Amino acid sequence: GQAKLLLLRGGRVCFDIGWVGSITGSTQVNDGDWHDVALRFNAALGVYQVLLDGAVDGAGLNAMSDHPDLCVYSRIPVGHRVSDGVANGDMASRFEGDIEDLTYESARHAAAFSMVQGHASVWVSQNYSARKWKIVSDETVKIEEGAGSAFRVVPGLTGEKGTVSFEDAARPGRYLRHAGYAMRCHSSSHGGPFALDATFRPRPALTGEPGFVSYESVNFPSRYIS
Repeated sequence: GQAKLLLLRGGRVCFDIGWVGSITGSTQVNDGDWHDVALRFNAALGVYQVLLDGAVDGAGLNAMSDHPDLCVYSRIPVGHRVSDGVANGDMASRFEGDIEDLTYESARHAAAFSMVQGHASVWVSQNYSARKWKIVSDETVKIEEGAGSAFRVVPGLTGEKGTVSFEDAARPGRYLRHAGYAMRCHSSSHGGPFALDATFRPRPALTGEPGFVSYESVNFPSRYIS
């Protein structure tokens, strides 16, 4: 297996496979805010995907198996020349900044790195870019034009790996959930299947559009936020 790097290049998240190629996200992240950054191999599409704050920010490159003696390092400079055990950093300089959490998972040609920190975002429709998730007066969440409501991506309330929940950024403790075949924003104090109703699996966009993600219900597979 070739060396694989997840780094910042020009203020954007970049994934580089030595002597193979690289993919670079489209969004600047050197803005002083916390961001969720992840890398995954999407077997269904056959490409690596750079994810930023829960959405695909860049994609490309074919599968490259990890070496059986794989080692994972963070914050180190990477370069073509080494002096006193330290690379010169001409490929990637040492990361400067805060990383709250770093995880690695491997499963059949898949690698994922995640810096876990909730980041509030307004979610936009792919085919109607003026429409956003918005909490209306009766706690229903609709996709409407105008200013949207910000939600923070957090690990899925069920605890299942790879899932996410969406917390109301303005009212912590309230989450996006499905109830009665509608999307609502309710307090986590609701009983019953609340955690299941408020947990979703990120999937490649059903439209196949790069840079967008669809969110599938964990307790009603094949049903999506729409």
